[in-house]
Amino acid sequence: MLKTSMKCEVGEPCEAERERMSRRPYRELVGSLMYLSTMTRPDISYALSSCSRHCHNPRDGHWSAAKKILAYLKGTRDTKLILGGAGEWNLHGYADANFGVEENRRSQTGYVFYIGCEGPVSWSSRVQKTIAQSTAEAEYMAAGEGAKEGVWLRNLLQELHLMSKDLPFTLCSDNQAAQEWISNARVAPKTKHIAIRHHWIREIVKQGIMVIKDCPTRLMRADVLTKSMCNAEYAKKRDLCMRLDRGMTTINHDPE
Repeated sequence: MLKTSMKCEVGEPCEAERERMSRRPYRELVGSLMYLSTMTRPDISYALSSCSRHCHNPRDGHWSAAKKILAYLKGTRDTKLILGGAGEWNLHGYADANFGVEENRRSQTGYVFYIGCEGPVSWSSRVQKTIAQSTAEAEYMAAGEGAKEGVWLRNLLQELHLMSKDLPFTLCSDNQAAQEWISNARVAPKTKHIAIRHHWIREIVKQGIMVIKDCPTRLMRADVLTKSMCNAEYAKKRDLCMRLDRGMTTINHDPE
């Protein structure tokens, strides 16, 4: 099982460590894993996100962390995305955030999108560009990033004549404060300081392009893209994200 709770070392490496790392293909390994993560394995996105931030000055701990990802992939070589199947071409996604977890106190954003009953077709795990001052603010920013991807996917499906032009896509969030900020166009005192670019999500909800829905945390499919967790919880969230959990309770994604 992938140990996503691994703590990558911080600080400058000593000369001996720098010399060792110069002989190791750390950047090449991270690049290869990045391709795999982008194409077929969203379950390694969070761990790889941590490793990729240290390509400029890696340490022994980062090399060990990257090799653990390789060991996990070897043990789960039969894990794969399942695409296709019956159902409507309704576009829906999940956006989540982990508040203030990085060394610079920035939050982690994760989102994942699905078309009908298929496996995930788009996902991302990355550090937010600005520092959020609360969990709700971090979730609000994560929803904004997810909404951008949702709008692009919706436009693509419409150009391919696979989705009606008047049909919105659904974005699920497990933070009710963030949902309230998105649904209410009124500028609340707690949101005045947030950059204008994050408020764009309110406009697409008002225009009927997107519908925001509440999702219980236990059913949040983007959870595995934002945080470390124990082995049992990780396996459960991985199966949830990659749709290996056929038969489990799901959210109703039909627009109200």
